[in-house]
Amino acid sequence: MIGCAEADKPYSVGAYRITKNELSFYHRMDLPIPKVCFDVRHTRRLQKRPPMRTIKRFCLKCNIEVETVYDEKYAPIIYCEKCYQAEVY
Repeated sequence: MIGCAEADKPYSVGAYRITKNELSFYHRMDLPIPKVCFDVRHTRRLQKRPPMRTIKRFCLKCNIEVETVYDEKYAPIIYCEKCYQAEVY
């Protein structure tokens, strides 16, 4: 068991284990062993991402307004649930 450097954080469990595969990866890539547990590292990664926000767009078939997280660049075609079901089934 390795002690987490940030054990006082509410999302940290205090101590963590490193598997043989992880240890071999760190040695192979010449990386230091992490000083904080997975939960802390994962929370930090998530905090770096931009927050998800909904965008109002219109269904390509019936032209009703729908809310989505996908902008026009990522998903040029958006369907409402009813039109999507009709397209898929």
